[in-house]
Amino acid sequence: MIPITRSFIVIALCLTSQTSAAFTLIGLKGWASTDIQFHVNPQNCPDNLGDLLDEALDIWNAVPTLSVNLSSGSDSAMTIEQVLAGTIDVTPSVHCLTDPAAVNMDPAYIPGAAMGYKMDDAGQITAGALALNVQEGSAANIASIDRKILVSILVHEIGHVLGLGHSADKNAVMYYNAAEKKFASLAQDDVDGMTYLYARNEFGEDPVFGGCAVIGAPQNHPNSWWSILILLLPVFAVRLRPRMVRKAVRSSPR
Repeated sequence: MIPITRSFIVIALCLTSQTSAAFTLIGLKGWASTDIQFHVNPQNCPDNLGDLLDEALDIWNAVPTLSVNLSSGSDSAMTIEQVLAGTIDVTPSVHCLTDPAAVNMDPAYIPGAAMGYKMDDAGQITAGALALNVQEGSAANIASIDRKILVSILVHEIGHVLGLGHSADKNAVMYYNAAEKKFASLAQDDVDGMTYLYARNEFGEDPVFGGCAVIGAPQNHPNSWWSILILLLPVFAVRLRPRMVRKAVRSSPR
């Protein structure tokens, strides 16, 4: 049997966490796999794309509350046209496009975009791709973008591939205008959104709760500790009751 004390503590921690409403989702869920590999079609891609992609993936991997691991997979010969047509051999995939307008990307303004989503009936993502603008002479060609800003854009688009929509939080990497971020850094809202999709099991095989993800708990929230104390009152009552009973027995007339 799970000790009563432990159960009430878990209830208190789960129920007093506050959620953030800034992030949005592409679907209902993320990917089913906890090991997601991004497969690059190297055609037309800059030589340093692999390093840039790894740097962006590592930023998401640094979130300690996630159950998922992101990495670069093997190269792929699959084209973005095949992805959009549903002819997929590996997913998610990354593509460098010399004619981004062909897939409705404005080469003057859009350096990258997530596309090619497929979802099952439960809302779980089963396919997706990241398209990058390498059109020569275009204003949004990734080759013309500062490295730090480009990594931030990759982090943003990877977030979309993984299931996050845009955030209303201007500090978030998932804010709708990815170019406003001068370097790649995650806000609490980014962490909250990704944790919502891929929460790590904090309590292992606990048969009662299994674990809860603490999402967006505001710091120094005035009611949080009072709420915890109120929820823990039954714990103290359970612990004190045997002592009171023993004391009453000893003091009762014989």
